Amino acid sequence: MSELVTTDCGDTALDCLQKLIAYSHLTGNVPDSTEPNKLLIVRIVETICGCFTGPQTDESVQLQIIKVLLTVMTSQHVEVYEGTVLLTIRTVYNVYLSSRNLVNQTTACATLTQMINVIFARMETQAEEENVRLDGEHQQEGSVIANGVRLFNDDGCRKLFKSLREDYQKRSPYIAYLIRCRQGLLSTFAHLDRYCLYINIIFVCNV
Repeated sequence: MSELVTTDCGDTALDCLQKLIAYSHLTGNVPDSTEPNKLLIVRIVETICGCFTGPQTDESVQLQIIKVLLTVMTSQHVEVYEGTVLLTIRTVYNVYLSSRNLVNQTTACATLTQMINVIFARMETQAEEENVRLDGEHQQEGSVIANGVRLFNDDGCRKLFKSLREDYQKRSPYIAYLIRCRQGLLSTFAHLDRYCLYINIIFVCNV
């Protein structure tokens, strides 16, 4: 009798969860009070998946697990990632493998297919949104460059060249100094090369 009550309670609880998520009354997109570094939806999914304990799980509970997990995966208001997605798919797959009920097996198989399709559809949507965002940034950069080019009319070009010429004139003494330093270094290297050659000749003659 207690087992029947437990089964009925589990079936009802899962059905309530499914309806709350389906109608966006429960999203779980807030930190878990017991583990603030995790979202509440993670614990909700873990609890749902924990209701399946193997072939001995009541068939009605199995069906409710499949339904609520499908609702989690397909809801536009619930966000699940990585480990939670894997746990969801693994649980439905385990129901498919372990269930002795043909209806539950068929439902689990169809649910897995639908989940995979939803995952790939969302991946494609995110990729398209990212491409649109990048295209928008590139267009904005191109617009900025075009606006900058349009600013340089004839008068602007003359001012630009004048500014560059004045800047060069200011830097010319320093540039001349650098050139003289370079010439001095080259001359020093040449003297060192001659001294090295002279030393080598003396060394060879002494040998």
